[in-house]
Amino acid sequence: MGSPETILRTANGRRIVPAMLLTVLASVHGYVAALSVALCLHPWFALRKARRPSNATRLSGYLASGGIILTNVAGWVIYPAYRELVKLDLYRHARPIGLLFEVKEHIAWFALALAVAGAVFMAAATGARGVTLRRPIRTIYGLVFLLSLVVGVLGVWVSSVNGFERALDPLVHGG
Repeated sequence: MGSPETILRTANGRRIVPAMLLTVLASVHGYVAALSVALCLHPWFALRKARRPSNATRLSGYLASGGIILTNVAGWVIYPAYRELVKLDLYRHARPIGLLFEVKEHIAWFALALAVAGAVFMAAATGARGVTLRRPIRTIYGLVFLLSLVVGVLGVWVSSVNGFERALDPLVHGG
């Protein structure tokens, strides 16, 4: 793998990001995503029988939504390097897997929109509105869980076929 001071550059010489930062950010992206997916289950389970969201349910909903947002932001930060270092090779050698990555990205946008909606509904669910919004909040976090789970499975699959590790490791990448 590239040394910590290795600066990745595009074909035309534009600086992308230090190699070590890229690998750390890609790992954090995956770990925060996994935790956020798991956190989506708490509001879904808790609101099954509760009349309105408790403080703990609100907190888990906000943390889940915040994690989904953070995961997407991290994905946007690493995407230029992914496009330059991985995507072309992935499409050349495993086009169906490359297309699955594109599907994953579109599903992630839906999960992001729903996560934001879940946080907004959770914030609005005070007093009597909490009783009215209980089902929509539960449904939203259930959908965010399912969509994010699909995104995570596709992401792991795609990166196991061709990810940053291969692109950054000259012994494996051949160059």
